[in-house]
Amino acid sequence: MSYYHMSTAELRHAAGTISTNGRDADLLARLTPIGYGEDALTELDAMIADLEAKQRARETHYGDQLNATRKVDEDWQRFHEKTYMVHVGIARAVFRRDRGTQARLGLVGRRRRDKAGRYDQALQLYTNAIEDADLLAKLSVRGLDEAVLQAGAAAVTAIQKADFKQDDHIGLAQQSTKHRQRQDHALAEWLSIFRDIVRPAFKDKPEWLERLGIFHRS
Repeated sequence: MSYYHMSTAELRHAAGTISTNGRDADLLARLTPIGYGEDALTELDAMIADLEAKQRARETHYGDQLNATRKVDEDWQRFHEKTYMVHVGIARAVFRRDRGTQARLGLVGRRRRDKAGRYDQALQLYTNAIEDADLLAKLSVRGLDEAVLQAGAAAVTAIQKADFKQDDHIGLAQQSTKHRQRQDHALAEWLSIFRDIVRPAFKDKPEWLERLGIFHRS
């Protein structure tokens, strides 16, 4: 199997086999003259460690992304159900005969489901109501005073900022995947060259190739 087609775990296993068994005295004595002595095996160890670090970074970033996404969704769902829709219902009732004001406050039609739309629609209610003294006075009588509306706007903004951060986690996760893929390729390149060199060098000792995790071509 080509090293270039191996998974990260398979590459680490193949490299680990060479690094560990290649240090056996008899193998090392044969490897050293062809440039794969202790220094080369130490270089291989460093490549394995680098790949493991990049894999851990990838797992961390993807975990952070999943956690951030879940939290944003949970926070929005909680705010939407327990706060925002309550405010929408009250505002619709207050301005039930005023279609223009309903449109101005984003109360007409269904609630937007896309992320950009849902934040914009919610802030439309809070911002426009706060900025208009007449609208604010009418809403205040029904419990939606400036403090309540400001708190609603702040909650929307906080969730939106967390959503922005979640996008940052997505970018970091994708970036970490590319870094790991580059290290996969570098390790596959090292292993491929190693195999091409040791096969003829160990032609008289095919069983030693097996010890290095390399199948002998009969």
